[in-house]
Amino acid sequence: MDNTARPIEFVAVGHLAVDLRRGTRILGGAAAYGSLAASRLGLSTAIVTTIGEDLDLLGTLSGIEIYSHCQGPSTTFENVYHGATRHQKLLGLAGPIEQKDLADVGHRVAEDAIVFYCPIAHESKPPFRRLASRGLCGLAPQGFFRCWDNDGRIRPAVWSNAGTQLSGVDILSLSATDPPSLDAFIELAIKKVPVIAVTEGEFGARIYADGRGYKVPAFPRPAVDPTGAGDVFAAGLLVALRQGVSPLEAAQFASCAASFAVEREGLEGVPPNRKAVDDRLDSYRDHFTPEEISS
Repeated sequence: MDNTARPIEFVAVGHLAVDLRRGTRILGGAAAYGSLAASRLGLSTAIVTTIGEDLDLLGTLSGIEIYSHCQGPSTTFENVYHGATRHQKLLGLAGPIEQKDLADVGHRVAEDAIVFYCPIAHESKPPFRRLASRGLCGLAPQGFFRCWDNDGRIRPAVWSNAGTQLSGVDILSLSATDPPSLDAFIELAIKKVPVIAVTEGEFGARIYADGRGYKVPAFPRPAVDPTGAGDVFAAGLLVALRQGVSPLEAAQFASCAASFAVEREGLEGVPPNRKAVDDRLDSYRDHFTPEEISS
């Protein structure tokens, strides 16, 4: 099917990046993982990004519309894992994504389209708002919890303007390791955002909505590469919420989608299709039960 004939149902806004692993260049960035997951879950999908002329890895995103302009080098990370702990170094940084960059895609979106803001290096700026009248605005704020020194070594940072910048966000999805002070950030975010998901790797995720909180178990799989699992989780959560299921049900679906991401390296771990996730969800419900927690 020619996706350009369909209204766009999922728009990822963030840098496509080069990830260096053991000397190999692979495509990375939350926009890549999130958009590819949404596409394979059946949505017509686009990416709004800035890249460098050196980015020659876009073949993996075949079928996804890319709205981009070249500005400087591509955002490039060197990733080294020690167990589940990732150490990163920023080797290149593309230019920012401005509100005007969304104009070309804005007139193409469906009335219930999802926009997924997913900065990895402060490239997206507020306001974060819906692109469609009946759509959803999702935010994965990992990039706002990063800073780097002159040598590019990345360390945790406080998102100082979160209180005002979360206004207009419908769904917030982040890793428990993102904020330097997770509990304080969640206490703030609950006052601003209707649905919040906090992923905790092999320990599952927490979901907060409607004044209640739940612990959602992970679907256990052998972990080959955890990169991108949180981005696939966020995309799965948004896709399910768009379909009208409850936040708790959406989080269980997202956990099953994310379980594929750890099984293989890089974008190879993105779920192959919707049926594969639904089949895993059927098994998940037979073996795992969410637990209510204090919100």
